[in-house]
Amino acid sequence: MDAYPREMSNHDQRRSIEADDTRTATSPTGALVHEVALEQSRRLERRLHEVIPGVAWNLVGNGLSNQSFILGPEGIICIDTGESREEMEAAVAELRRVCDAPLAAVLLTHFHDVGGTPDACGQHPQLVPDSGPRA
Repeated sequence: MDAYPREMSNHDQRRSIEADDTRTATSPTGALVHEVALEQSRRLERRLHEVIPGVAWNLVGNGLSNQSFILGPEGIICIDTGESREEMEAAVAELRRVCDAPLAAVLLTHFHDVGGTPDACGQHPQLVPDSGPRA
């Protein structure tokens, strides 16, 4: 038996995954997509989420990565700086709408979130880049 029903094997612009167009939705740009994909896109719209009121925030939709901020005793701990200086600038601008504490530390969780680090350190000289423990 074929993995896909015959009616789905031919490309049809009115369809999206389903055998008919009952779950096809139109995006704000006019693209025809599956309604589940459209809902997922809505979750990734640019938005600063307040995770813990006055203490922790997460910025979604600011490029391919998210930036998180936690208010610590000496200022803001930024978790991941984004893929570029522009991304970090935009993230800090969003943060400044809700918190004016200085940036105190940067924590990087993985490689593609380091591009904004020079901007964070350049505009906030109290942050000193550190590659981790040394032998």
